[in-house]
Amino acid sequence: LFKTVDQGNNWKAISPDLTANPDERSSAIVSVCESPVEPGVVWAGTNDGNVYLTKDDGVNWTLLNANITGAPQFYWVKRIEASHHAAGRAYIALDGHRYEDWAPYIYVTEDFGATWKNISNNLPEGSIYVVREDLKNPDLLFAGSEFSLHYSLDRGMTWSRFMTGFPTVPVHDLVIHPRDGDLIAATHGRGAWIADNITPLQQLTADVKEEDVHLFDVRPEVQWERTYEWTWVPEKRFYKPNPPTGSTIAYYLRRDIPDSVTIEILDITGEVIWNFDGPPTAGISKVFWNFRKNPPPRTDMQPGQFGQQMRGRGGRSASPAEPGEYLVRLTAGGTILTTKLIIEKDNPGNLGK
Repeated sequence: LFKTVDQGNNWKAISPDLTANPDERSSAIVSVCESPVEPGVVWAGTNDGNVYLTKDDGVNWTLLNANITGAPQFYWVKRIEASHHAAGRAYIALDGHRYEDWAPYIYVTEDFGATWKNISNNLPEGSIYVVREDLKNPDLLFAGSEFSLHYSLDRGMTWSRFMTGFPTVPVHDLVIHPRDGDLIAATHGRGAWIADNITPLQQLTADVKEEDVHLFDVRPEVQWERTYEWTWVPEKRFYKPNPPTGSTIAYYLRRDIPDSVTIEILDITGEVIWNFDGPPTAGISKVFWNFRKNPPPRTDMQPGQFGQQMRGRGGRSASPAEPGEYLVRLTAGGTILTTKLIIEKDNPGNLGK
């Protein structure tokens, strides 16, 4: 294993050959992960089954294979994920498809590799290519396999398939955006997929699941300024529509409730500027506010000529909400909860800076 401290200009070897077969030219280190919690802690895995750990930045290395009880030998250590929350915790994914073994293998250690636990549990058949721990919620895990993408809310005790509409496809890598909270999946043959705003999953802790009603924090969103260009010349480039402008508001119900769920948006004066109903069903539900205010009420005046020509469609429309801070108020089953919502101003002048 080599290390650089000057952006790749110079490299220094910090380990001996860590593979199980030093004389085999195809043996190699295929997974490396440095602890984001404790400097100097580095995990390394090879394509012939070795798992190593150094706690002093490569001065000394410890082979951990004998501690991983029940793990098959010589399988690729496809991924190592050092925890973002505990220095001694790490996850490994073993891939045995080259030996015609398609079973999932995910192990976790809490004590720097002294002991390991298999947390594959109810994962379906399919070699695991990547495992990720959430940046904010230590109990939230994601795993990409030969066939699908799964998540766990209890640190691997149980797993569920992620995201309705996600294709049956190999998932080779996963990244959680540290600022926006998006989950990005790299697939084999179906491009990159983005699950926008996994904030509700990040906040769905064991304590939250015991609440009858919970309103999740709302991610700040930008009110984008849009420009339109009209031309009669056919486009030479491919364009895809941008995501809609607005905020996603998510809430959790422990069980179904008989009444509807009401969500209101209030401005700084306390005036309700938008309101809508949400599903009263158990689980996580989402509603979307497009940053528009309720339209003003219609008057009893007769429409003008323009309104007559438009067959009554000449009335006033909903006006956009200005950037700033707003309040979300949720009413469900007699419970009233609030959280803030921030609309950020678009600043196109900063593009390229």
